[in-house]
Amino acid sequence: MKPNDIARIDDEAFHFEMTATQSELERFYDEFEQSTACQRMPAAHSLAVKLSFDELVSNVIKFAGEKGFRVILHILFNPIEGLRITLKDDSPVFDPWGAKLAPNLGHETEHDDLEAVAIGGRGLFMVRQMMDSVSHSVVNGWNCNTMTKRATAQS
Repeated sequence: MKPNDIARIDDEAFHFEMTATQSELERFYDEFEQSTACQRMPAAHSLAVKLSFDELVSNVIKFAGEKGFRVILHILFNPIEGLRITLKDDSPVFDPWGAKLAPNLGHETEHDDLEAVAIGGRGLFMVRQMMDSVSHSVVNGWNCNTMTKRATAQS
């Protein structure tokens, strides 16, 4: 691990930088789960971070290849306002939220043969469902994906 790869800004923030490879993705899980930010957020928010990061970085690896593309993740969690994830990568420009999903995605029934249902976009569909908002922009040639999830109601 390189000292500059992880910089915990405060108890509710987490910053992580990596090269888009499968081994670096595994390193993210280890570091995130040990972070104070992860330990302070509800399980649903922590799961949303892990699944979203995994899906978007896996797409970079799958479609752009392990060619040294950089990925920068910044997470900000506030127990009252919720979660904000900003994920930037310098792979070729791609808007995952504008991608066309498989035809039946999200409308499967118990009678559908899940093996026969097209799988394209299932991960992105799942991320969209668990987040309250998702957006993509390009800033100085970097893909910038922002996702938010509101705080859970206090009981």
